[in-house]
Amino acid sequence: MKKIYYDLYNKLKISPYSPILGVVRSVIAFSLLLTLTLNSSNTLFKPISQETDIINCNYKEFTAFCSMNHDTYFDINITKYVVIICLIMIIIGYLPQLMGILHFYIAYSVQNTMSIVDGGDQVAMVMTFWLMLISLFDNRINHWHKKSNRWENNKVIGWGLITALNVQISYLYLNSAVTKMKNKEWLDGSAVYYYLNDNLYGLPRPLYNLFDFALETPIVGLITWGTLILQLLIFASIFSSYRFKKIVFYLAIFMHEIFALFMGLVSFSIVMLAVLIFYFHIYDDKRKEGKYEKLS
Repeated sequence: MKKIYYDLYNKLKISPYSPILGVVRSVIAFSLLLTLTLNSSNTLFKPISQETDIINCNYKEFTAFCSMNHDTYFDINITKYVVIICLIMIIIGYLPQLMGILHFYIAYSVQNTMSIVDGGDQVAMVMTFWLMLISLFDNRINHWHKKSNRWENNKVIGWGLITALNVQISYLYLNSAVTKMKNKEWLDGSAVYYYLNDNLYGLPRPLYNLFDFALETPIVGLITWGTLILQLLIFASIFSSYRFKKIVFYLAIFMHEIFALFMGLVSFSIVMLAVLIFYFHIYDDKRKEGKYEKLS
């Protein structure tokens, strides 16, 4: 109880609005920017099944790509360039109260209108929703500024929203680990072997030729079980000390960058990098400034 009291006291003593929020928002925006700039509209938007429209806008009329003309790829390209400019403005960071709303709108539009999406797009939409709520109470002109928010009520609301998002991130990793453990391939240690041999998400041919010798060894089992253990450690980090969180943070970054390298999940890994920065480092700048009182 004493530790909980000190945690609450320290949080309410300082402002929750720091450049860390700018880093998280910018990394997510960069992931979307990368997806839109490195892929053609013909790749990102394709008619699904027997549909003739490039984008199915049923119940999606208010999304960015449906609210503007989308009959041809030329029209879609115009919208895409507008969205790219908006993402650059979000990274620059001015008026986070408005940019937070715009960022969520863009992430929601991408998730609901692109034909090719991965788990990163869904995570980006959820993250930008929470960041939008947090930004509404941020009175800084730019999310890169360090100026503290002097309104006490905004501090309480900000820390409440940040805590709620951290709980959701913690549950995300717990749910991922528990769901995997219901699958026999994860329990017997062979899941990574099947993923790396998958036609869609498997190793690129040059990497496969380089690492194929290891796919038949116990190393695969260690990687499979190590992933489960690490996801459970990330979940448990919400209850742990700062030193423990720092170790798990670097291990989690390594795990997601391996996913990006071996499985081609680049945009997903970038979004998860933003998630991990928020989850593990939202208090870091205040700790370095010595504004946290130690528990005696």
